[in-house]
Amino acid sequence: MPPAKNKNWFQKFSQRKKTVPASTLPLQLKESIEALSGIAMKNTTVHFNSDKPAQLSAEVNAQGSDIHIAPGASSTPLKESWHVVQQKQGRVTPTSVKPGHPPVNDIEGLEKAADEMGMKAGMQKRRQH
Repeated sequence: MPPAKNKNWFQKFSQRKKTVPASTLPLQLKESIEALSGIAMKNTTVHFNSDKPAQLSAEVNAQGSDIHIAPGASSTPLKESWHVVQQKQGRVTPTSVKPGHPPVNDIEGLEKAADEMGMKAGMQKRRQH
């Protein structure tokens, strides 16, 4: 869930779901992630109303440079943006594969880092306003 202070940004971002089937990361989030990671995020695409997260019992997931947000998801792409960074750094390899589902990595350390760095990116973004 996004932090309460981040709610206004998320509401604006969510409104885009209704009119834009896929888009790039919001500029301020993109710049925050790039500043923290040193990794270019220009090819990262956000897919709204995607069925991919449901395949993993999730609201949002990252696969390569693509962030998929399920219909009605309350999550923001903050954490998943950092998962894109981790994948671009070559730090993510599949740890489990279920028949009929995409491979996933469930290493707790990567999840924790994505939580922390996603929050940092969100905080940087708020300071820029």
